[in-house]
Amino acid sequence: MSYSRHKCREHALQSLYQQEIVSLSKTEDIDLFLEQLEAPEDANIFTRNLILGTLSNQNAIDKLLEENMEKWRLERLSILVRNLLRLSVYEMVFSKETPYEVVIDEAVTLAKDFVDDIARSFVNKVLQKIYDQSLLP
Repeated sequence: MSYSRHKCREHALQSLYQQEIVSLSKTEDIDLFLEQLEAPEDANIFTRNLILGTLSNQNAIDKLLEENMEKWRLERLSILVRNLLRLSVYEMVFSKETPYEVVIDEAVTLAKDFVDDIARSFVNKVLQKIYDQSLLP
């Protein structure tokens, strides 16, 4: 894939953010979003899989996040951080296509780029705890 997977994750995060604040149907919203990207088809497929995988596993992902965030609840997090964690947990726990170290590194980079260093540190801590507790391969 010539189009970077980092860019695909960035697009997936933006779409998940949009999903939470806009009341369109999920499929309709994703299709509209992807049409605007001007990305190669393989990049759109990867992005779509990240979005749909995150949304279809959201209940299990949210439960896992709630169990691993000390003194925090999902609804207290910003929409961006909440969806970044969801996306990362999906890719790390459910997809398992990408090594967990890469998923965590990508999540930390996205948190730094879109939020701040406090969010970066929080995202790193939560994802590492989920990895450590689940002993993912």
